[in-house]
Amino acid sequence: NLDLSTDLAAGQTVDGVTVTLARVYADASQILVGYGVSGLANQDVHIEVALTDEKGAVFRELQGAGVTGASELLGVTVPEGDGSYLVAFDGATVEGAPAALQLRLVMELSRWVPVTSEPGPVTIDGQLVEPPATVQASAPVTYEKRSTVGPFTFDFRVPFLPARVADVQQTAHASGMAVRLERVIVAPSETRFVTCFQSPGGEEMEWVAATGTLHTGLGRNYELGYELRDRFVQADGQVCYVYGLLAPLADQHGTWKLKMSELVGFEMKEPYGQNRIAGPWVFRFGVP
Repeated sequence: NLDLSTDLAAGQTVDGVTVTLARVYADASQILVGYGVSGLANQDVHIEVALTDEKGAVFRELQGAGVTGASELLGVTVPEGDGSYLVAFDGATVEGAPAALQLRLVMELSRWVPVTSEPGPVTIDGQLVEPPATVQASAPVTYEKRSTVGPFTFDFRVPFLPARVADVQQTAHASGMAVRLERVIVAPSETRFVTCFQSPGGEEMEWVAATGTLHTGLGRNYELGYELRDRFVQADGQVCYVYGLLAPLADQHGTWKLKMSELVGFEMKEPYGQNRIAGPWVFRFGVP
């Protein structure tokens, strides 16, 4: 919502490249930074960004997106050498409910070029041999940083929107598995669900998604394709996953019903198999 964001229009130029910090937004779930880059002779660059508060605490980057050239999907055309970008940081680490945040954004643009070494000699029992014509030796590709521009440093202040928190603490059972909904965090940018359970497969299984339906009591259901935001392990060995729902729920109160239909996980080692556990796990709770 642009009405909740802050227009900065602050720019810096280094070595002919200009970075313009356009708009920022901050709440208890996400800190969003929109910026533009112009004057790039080669747009094949890697953009590194770091966001910190006035105490030096680092905000974890969640995801980013950008547009260069022309996009039929978005219906925009960006001039050659320019780009428009948006990056999201995790706002959950902000303590309390401050009226505003004093932030620093540091950005660096660099090019990473592949550096491939020549394949080594082929030996059999220690003897150098000519490889057969049908054998293709491949060498690992490494990358080297070159042509760095920056850093670009921006100090700015942005209003902070706190979240409403429902301390649910409910446990539901399905498929022989207990899932606890600890709390629900409602902020303008998204709603987050903190769910905890004894992970089948232990630490080597990452439960990246939970599907289902959220009913907020206003006659509308929201289909859940949860975005995984965070993961932590409790002292009892249960794993807690923080899932985010990108839906405008900040003005909705009352009794909500969350139906988790399925948990989807992936192994964190080869062969990276998928595991799906069907529910449903159903929770009813009040949202202030």
